[in-house]
Amino acid sequence: MEVETLNQEPFLAVNGLQAVSHRCASLVGDLPALREMGVASLRLSPQHCEMVAVAWVFRDVGDGRMEAAARREALAALYPFAPFSNGFLHGKAGVAPVEAA
Repeated sequence: MEVETLNQEPFLAVNGLQAVSHRCASLVGDLPALREMGVASLRLSPQHCEMVAVAWVFRDVGDGRMEAAARREALAALYPFAPFSNGFLHGKAGVAPVEAA
């Protein structure tokens, strides 16, 4: 079940007993900056997609084997119906997708 804003935009999804964001937080584009900050690992929350392939995308980006455009295309192909966001990491609204520098 989804909850919408007054403008009929998806806002929350009800997952059993939890209310979670409609958007899928993805920090894959921020991995190089996170690594520079000393982050050594991330938790990938299971989604309704091929999570092993998602993990490989994150590994390839983390190891420098995948470029920015390729990572966006790879994740979009694996999870085509998910709107991604990372605004909270950049001090913006959490629903905002912010392009990594």
